[in-house]
Amino acid sequence: MDITPWIIWFLEQIALAAQSSMTKLYKIRIAVLFWDRYRDVVFNPRQIKLIKRLLETEDFADGIARKKYKNLVKTTDITASRDLKNLCDKAVLIPVGAGRSLKYRLKI
Repeated sequence: MDITPWIIWFLEQIALAAQSSMTKLYKIRIAVLFWDRYRDVVFNPRQIKLIKRLLETEDFADGIARKKYKNLVKTTDITASRDLKNLCDKAVLIPVGAGRSLKYRLKI
């Protein structure tokens, strides 16, 4: 009985698991470095929710628009604009684009 195909499959699964673990560790490392860098900065609960979402998921890999932020934290347009501007002033977010296509990315 030849078990070579099974051994190959098993080793491929180990490689995939190792890659997945490295990806998770990288995200954890980025989050730790981020919170360490901004440990003295005060954020409101809405901003914390956004930052956690940006650090933990790939949902907004290309950035988050004001409208998406407004829906995420369930707030008004004015408050969403103020929060995002405040995060840009604190150098936490970087605005990308202009006008209606303006999005905000986490500065890492």
